[in-house]
Amino acid sequence: HQWCQEDDAQVRLAMERTHVADLATRRVGDLSGGQRQRVWIAMALAQQTRVLLLDEPTTYLDLAHQVEVLELCFLGSPPNRGRCRLGTINADENRVHLFSNSSQLSAQ
Repeated sequence: HQWCQEDDAQVRLAMERTHVADLATRRVGDLSGGQRQRVWIAMALAQQTRVLLLDEPTTYLDLAHQVEVLELCFLGSPPNRGRCRLGTINADENRVHLFSNSSQLSAQ
């Protein structure tokens, strides 16, 4: 697959949705843990895969960004809505259940 304008558009959209567009010119190594986590999530969303399997996607994020990430993945606008599946999470179990599309989540 050759890089095209549609790819550019998907990257910009994912960066806007994860609030990292202002970080585009910075090196990943210079970002805080929370910024880096949001950048990785933006990269995954830009891929437009049918399913995202996320393992601890809220690591390093403050409470507001934890909620934003979970909303984006589970309640976000198409094509992201319903694509995310969480492996293990470090977030408050109650917050996760708000966004879960599975009744088989358990905190460990």
